[in-house]
Amino acid sequence: MKNPKESPCVSVEYGYTSDEVREAVEHIKRVRLSKKLLESFQNTSPFVIENGEVFIKDAFISGTIHAAKIETPQPVTNIYNISTGANNGGKKYPAGMSVAVEELKSKVELNTEAFAIFEKSISENLNGIMCNALANHKETERLSDVVRDITREVIRKEMRPGGMLCGLKR
Repeated sequence: MKNPKESPCVSVEYGYTSDEVREAVEHIKRVRLSKKLLESFQNTSPFVIENGEVFIKDAFISGTIHAAKIETPQPVTNIYNISTGANNGGKKYPAGMSVAVEELKSKVELNTEAFAIFEKSISENLNGIMCNALANHKETERLSDVVRDITREVIRKEMRPGGMLCGLKR
């Protein structure tokens, strides 16, 4: 006996054409693919959205963090100014994304070039997902109309003499 995943078998009644069945199967494949793409996009994206706010999921920084051991304990005497901005809701955020800190022979640098690359790929992925969603929606509407028409046709046939619904009273 073959594994059902290896040899799919579908029984179709009520006069569907092979083209209609093929289109329905293709639609199901597209829906499954779009779900997989969305899941992989969420897993590979450096960003996560919680309650409508975007956060950096992990530090996607490669080769830009350097540190050395502190030779002697020293008090921190440097003063750093951080520019901030505010959004329309009044919530403050740091302005500019580059940060460089040098103190006691340790160095931390964050580079925004990596974020620009991710932003472009995220935009392209979202564009593709939205186009697929629109195409799937149109196809779903079309298939819904086909199912509605076929259902009506079957009910009409069954209400004729000899049909299952012929003798039923209202």
